Amino acid sequence: MMEASTLQAYENRAAEAELRLNSLELLLGKKGGGGDPAFLKATLKQLYDLRIAMGTARNEMSAIEKERDQAVAHVAELQKENEKNDYRIKHLLRALSEMHEKHGSPESPQSSSFNIYQEGAMKKGRFLT
Repeated sequence: MMEASTLQAYENRAAEAELRLNSLELLLGKKGGGGDPAFLKATLKQLYDLRIAMGTARNEMSAIEKERDQAVAHVAELQKENEKNDYRIKHLLRALSEMHEKHGSPESPQSSSFNIYQEGAMKKGRFLT
């Protein structure tokens, strides 16, 4: 996933290219008409190169934005799935604990697993009730 600073760098490059393009177009307009053909040819080449660079930068930025959006959606999906799994584990462990209480099982591997999970959940800021 691209960082915001990288995306900002691409946007800055595109803005700079647009400014350069506008200044060249103004310069061409002032010296155009009966101007030097070599100057016109060089200026048009610069304009063409800038337009290509701007198109490339826009395509790259678009691809980066698409990749970022997909990654954000994937992270949200994984967080939702994680929350569902935490909920299921919480209720399964609660049911297991209740079963042990009913049947008088003092200390079993499952209840120690419950304590381990509960401690981990508390460290993550999740509380089991």
